[in-house]
Amino acid sequence: MSTQLISAFRNATDNTVQMLLCGAVRYPDVDVICVWKYSRTTVDMPVYAFITPDELVIVLIDWREHSEQEVLQGDITLAMPFLAENRVNPVSRLSEFMSQYMKAMQAADIRLKKVWGVLVSNSYFSNDRDLAKLWERKHITVIHNVQTTTSPLVNWNDERNALTDAHHSALFNWFDAREDLKFPTYGEYGEEEHSEDIKDMEKHFYREGYTAKEAAADDMAAEEKEREKKKKEREEYDRLIQQFISDHAGIDADDDDDDISDDDDVDDDIPELPETSGPKYRRPVCVEILPPISDPHEQLDSMVGCDNIKKQFYDLLALTRYNCEMSRRYPAWTQHQVSLHAVFLGRPGTGKTTLCKIYGALLKEARMLTKGHVVVCGRSTFVGSSWGDEEEAVNQVLELAEGGVLMIDEAYLLNSPHPNDPGKHVLPLFMERLADESRRNIAVILCGYKEPMEGLLNLNPGLDSRFPHRFEFEDFSIDQLMEITRRRLSVYNYRFTRAGQKKYRDILEKAYRDRNPEKWGNARFVANLLESIYLRHAKRCMKHKNHSSSEFYKFFSITSSDIQPIEVPRDKPRIGF
Repeated sequence: MSTQLISAFRNATDNTVQMLLCGAVRYPDVDVICVWKYSRTTVDMPVYAFITPDELVIVLIDWREHSEQEVLQGDITLAMPFLAENRVNPVSRLSEFMSQYMKAMQAADIRLKKVWGVLVSNSYFSNDRDLAKLWERKHITVIHNVQTTTSPLVNWNDERNALTDAHHSALFNWFDAREDLKFPTYGEYGEEEHSEDIKDMEKHFYREGYTAKEAAADDMAAEEKEREKKKKEREEYDRLIQQFISDHAGIDADDDDDDISDDDDVDDDIPELPETSGPKYRRPVCVEILPPISDPHEQLDSMVGCDNIKKQFYDLLALTRYNCEMSRRYPAWTQHQVSLHAVFLGRPGTGKTTLCKIYGALLKEARMLTKGHVVVCGRSTFVGSSWGDEEEAVNQVLELAEGGVLMIDEAYLLNSPHPNDPGKHVLPLFMERLADESRRNIAVILCGYKEPMEGLLNLNPGLDSRFPHRFEFEDFSIDQLMEITRRRLSVYNYRFTRAGQKKYRDILEKAYRDRNPEKWGNARFVANLLESIYLRHAKRCMKHKNHSSSEFYKFFSITSSDIQPIEVPRDKPRIGF
């Protein structure tokens, strides 16, 4: 492996690492092998070795189902609020595997001039700067906060050679001698079709008297044990959730059966107790909770368009910081009263939800909020199946949003013209609760189309004064939609061909001209169009999947054949005269 490639891994970013993982195998002196099944140290984390006769780079993929913010500390990662429980530090796993790998090579008399480790993770390690020098001393590069929806792909060698066989053999002998060998699973191989492959694998990688079928059986038993463990963990998690719900409703879950006598002769004529004699069950509200983001300034500055909103955000932050600084310098000074409540006006797909997350994180950073998360709700959250549910729903939603942002989407639907609509009670209830001075640790944002939202505010003068900040989201231009498209494609490392980009822009321009302004989806339309492109692209690639390693780039090229128009929402034609 050339030192240029090691340098490329050391300087890689979340935007370039995918191309590097797929493209390194094209180097004539580089072999890439999958080694993640040799040691239990790496558990279920994929590990790959980029090798040459005298150098080595080990890449470990740490991919969580949901990207999370964590703090690396010792041998564990500490989960941040709202996130997963603590787990073993993936950098420690990589460091340990690197050490074992080098010992295996030394035992087999395979000399390596330089060894480097690379961790690729979609988790965000908030204390990375504090650990950068330590990682450098351990010869490890950590590429974290990778913003892709799927685990990175690694293009590795299908054919073995003397060098890769030597590494496989050394690793097998080393981990087998220490009873730390985690065998590959062969259950996916056919009994007859792949029998020669199995025998060949047995010959090269298994000790005498231990066949691949036996290894597969052991592996399946271990996987079954792991599934049973996870099942018990899920059951325990469900039990804790039910316990929480019962406690939240004022019901002691441990006392469910205490009032039932063990005697069989229970009197059937026990009178019903009045409803006021016991706690009232609280119907859980339907909301979406979004965790706080870690880099609000960076995300705000990188947002496409929204220049007027960015300025308003920073102006509001300037006042909050001024309050904090003056209070610190002059404790007796009277602070300016800053309302955190706001109105977001705009059509779908203009970034309102994203800006809500940024808004919450910025206010948390300015110490105006304690958590910075976002709770998303709408009319259906408050209007239930029974009269009077609205007040209870408002109370629950405010509890969930305490310390963060409460986003009420399409808030104008709570102002129906029908006189008996129960939704009419929701906004007055909010105004009553928000008038309480103790409710300073929350920001409520009303979202919706501009015209109906302005009508809502005009009909309720109290709302207008309670929500002084107005943020208007304009429709994206064609150039801005093209920039959004490029950013979405870069998540998967896709690139348009020249003909493909021209066809895509033509389709986008035609859809923009023919759009119904009231139904135009902006960035949502781009997302839907790209989804149809991804499907055609995948279908085309699978027809020609036997490309050589040097033609891997074709899998990342969006051609004109992948792009077809989709339906654009329009006004329905009128029927009649």
